[in-house]
Amino acid sequence: MLAKLWNGDYSLAVSYWLFGAVGSWTFAILFVVFMPAVNKPLPVEGMVFLGGLAALWLSYCVIATVGIWKSAGKASAFWGFMARLAIVFGIARVLAASIRLVVGG
Repeated sequence: MLAKLWNGDYSLAVSYWLFGAVGSWTFAILFVVFMPAVNKPLPVEGMVFLGGLAALWLSYCVIATVGIWKSAGKASAFWGFMARLAIVFGIARVLAASIRLVVGG
């Protein structure tokens, strides 16, 4: 299933909405569920779990983004462009937030 996504073999609608939106929301919900534990001192196991979940989410986001990009190349010119534009803006937003986090602004 992930190989098919990576190759852009799903339709753009399935790639974008199912794997991009619903998949990301699923990870976000998992973080919301486990985030209250972060406000307390965590045992090593808790930190490893959250770190593993973050690594899994990042890996999933890379696969979904590549799959959406490739699916967009096979879609109509308009929707393909719009999907790729959304990806570019999403990456720019993540980079800006990461820079603010590092810089402290």
